[in-house]
Amino acid sequence: MKNLFWFWGLISILSGCEPAKKLHPAEILSASYSMVTHSEFERGYEVQIELIPRTENLEVKEIIINRLRMSLSNLVQKDLDNWEIIGYLPVQSKLIQNFEPPRADSKNDGIIFEIEGKEYYQEIKFKLK
Repeated sequence: MKNLFWFWGLISILSGCEPAKKLHPAEILSASYSMVTHSEFERGYEVQIELIPRTENLEVKEIIINRLRMSLSNLVQKDLDNWEIIGYLPVQSKLIQNFEPPRADSKNDGIIFEIEGKEYYQEIKFKLK
């Protein structure tokens, strides 16, 4: 009987320690990028991502490519169900006044969403064009 209680307690503890399920705020339909160089003064990434949001109040905040974290301001085009992110993200620039390069990040390629003030990271497998 004593062993039965010990066994039951062990099962209860183990079942309570489930790993947290990852939230995927969007379904990524396609994701690609290419390196772009504008003379010797500027280079960056041309990005194209198509996604379907899975939750309300979803905001696209930043993107991570090659361990660089970049802001996506003004690049998100929202349709009824599909969202598209198309644009140029500079990495180095001598043409943009007071240019600040993207921050380094240890995460794999992905996208950072914001839902009601909380950030959610979703890994993306980009295709190089």
